[in-house]
Amino acid sequence: PPLVVALLRRNWRVAVSNGEQIAGRDTWKLELVSANIAAPRFTYWIDREWNLRLAVEERDITGDVTYSARYQSIEKPTKRSQRRTLTRLELRPLLERFVEAQIGDYYLPNGFRLVDVRPRTMRDNQAALDFRASNGLSVIVIVFAPVATGRNAKLAVRDLKGSWVWVIGNLQRTELDQIADSVKAPLEIAGLLSGFSSAPR
Repeated sequence: PPLVVALLRRNWRVAVSNGEQIAGRDTWKLELVSANIAAPRFTYWIDREWNLRLAVEERDITGDVTYSARYQSIEKPTKRSQRRTLTRLELRPLLERFVEAQIGDYYLPNGFRLVDVRPRTMRDNQAALDFRASNGLSVIVIVFAPVATGRNAKLAVRDLKGSWVWVIGNLQRTELDQIADSVKAPLEIAGLLSGFSSAPR
């Protein structure tokens, strides 16, 4: 996911240890733990010689693996002609204040800050609005939509009396519900989109 460096430094600690061999390569194991114990944990295995990420694993608060990927085999990499640039997001206090003026106070879990707002086109060309909040590494997506959607353990949905809010993230369901419940109803999608057309960039 895109990194928010200021929040990554503030909200996460990393423990480095000897990692297992992956794809026949010796690794360092990096375990990233958030200051918010409800946030997921990430583990990366980095090739000791090549400094490449050979594996990643994400676990939720219960310890269940929610994402895992690793190389089974790998050849010696060739050097890039240009240095790779990671996708990074910055804190946007002007945008945060603009959002509060548009929708009022709302809840975000400890360590999370709003970092982006973008329009979304749904099926049947219906318009929606995505808010993205991050604690540096984890992301919560808050969607203001004209329709409801199905529910699951990583998705909270609330009726806003004419529109809907969906909250998507790898957090406990109680946290997702608290975010959804903190949004004051009613909110009208067309009005929101009109307001956010002039949002600070």
